[in-house]
Amino acid sequence: MASTYILILLALLGVGNGYISRTTSYRLRNQALNTQEDAENSNEEVDRLAWIATSSIPPKTISSYTKSKVIATASNVIASTITSLGINGNSAAYGSDEAVINKDKIKMPNSAYTTLGEGTKMCRILNGMWQLSGYHGYEPNKENAVAAMSKCANEGYSTFDLADIYGPAEDYVGSFCKGRLASPLAKDCQFFTKWVPRPQEITRRIVTENIDKSLLRMNSERLDLLQFHWWDYNNKYYYNAMAELMHLQQDDKILNIGLTNFDTDHMVDLIEQNVPIVSNQVAFSVLDTRPLQKMVIASEEKGVKLLVYGSLLGGFLSSEWLGKPAPNMDSLTNVSLRKYLPWIYYWGGWTLFQELLLVLNTIAQKHSVSLSNVALKWVLDQPAVGGAIVGIRLGLKDHLSDNLNVFNLSLDSDDLAAIEAVQKKSKNLINVFGDCGGEYRKRG
Repeated sequence: MASTYILILLALLGVGNGYISRTTSYRLRNQALNTQEDAENSNEEVDRLAWIATSSIPPKTISSYTKSKVIATASNVIASTITSLGINGNSAAYGSDEAVINKDKIKMPNSAYTTLGEGTKMCRILNGMWQLSGYHGYEPNKENAVAAMSKCANEGYSTFDLADIYGPAEDYVGSFCKGRLASPLAKDCQFFTKWVPRPQEITRRIVTENIDKSLLRMNSERLDLLQFHWWDYNNKYYYNAMAELMHLQQDDKILNIGLTNFDTDHMVDLIEQNVPIVSNQVAFSVLDTRPLQKMVIASEEKGVKLLVYGSLLGGFLSSEWLGKPAPNMDSLTNVSLRKYLPWIYYWGGWTLFQELLLVLNTIAQKHSVSLSNVALKWVLDQPAVGGAIVGIRLGLKDHLSDNLNVFNLSLDSDDLAAIEAVQKKSKNLINVFGDCGGEYRKRG
């Protein structure tokens, strides 16, 4: 069962301050009506979802994918997790030069930042640390990764998105903040982590132990943002989880509380019960426009900022794929590309996707920027979007200089009309997966 959860978590993944009344917490507790037996039954559904995880494909099409690929993914992920926990003790360091703070660096424009919650400043392009979770085509090294984090911060990319399940990500943050590899830039950075529990009975002890574990790994006394994910809405223990997270916020262990992959209705339900949600992390791109149907409207009304991922489809929304034939799933070298290739086919197919890339590239040439810049800017310009999470292979490669162009780019009406013309030829993914986060849950 443990390996099943590790597989699901890594294949799929990728917030108010103030006094919370005891009445609100009590009401949330009372809504957690499922028994322990219900929670155990829900785990059977999670096992089923394990086969969906790698490529996020609807249940009816699962049979077209071989179990061998899932097993291969699981093996790599488990190996990465074991290594990150230091079970084998083989954590030899390769060493790296210390990052040098460049005081003459190009200053980020004010438009590159926004405010989350009651005053947490964040960069609108977040450094996504999912790449550290394993099976992304490279083996991270702590020294190099922490030096790369310092480089990100030095260039103005001060916000990092991570999770308790992203391999050693929280540990790397801890090394970045304190100890031999620590950087003085860490104090000006924001670290947005997640808690992704399995569907089970949730108690105060379970919540406290898990949040304390993240605090310990990150060498922090308070989490800037704790983003909560829940697999099964039929298991009502997520109300218990939220009540306990609110208590920890009162205890100053959490500054902001957010959600990850919650759909519109369940997000609004929590907010209307006075849960201080300040963000929701969902998929959003020029190809996946589901948030425009319901989520954006509700988020604007409730004051929630969307932290979006998948905005570059794991790298497919780049000039690298322009004019290229459709790849074979077996040829793709990382789990991000394997996840989003099926989405392209559900959306409209490889031929229509090439048409979209051509339009984005034409707009990019017009503005002397990259194709990926245009795709990111389109998402960042959407209502309620606070920031876009861009995966970074810490210690291997980055696109910091290129991403800077996003903040100086302005898409005009002709650009938007050209993009919309292609989108109108496609199938909205809400008809495939349902509302935001639906790709991770059973429909019907």
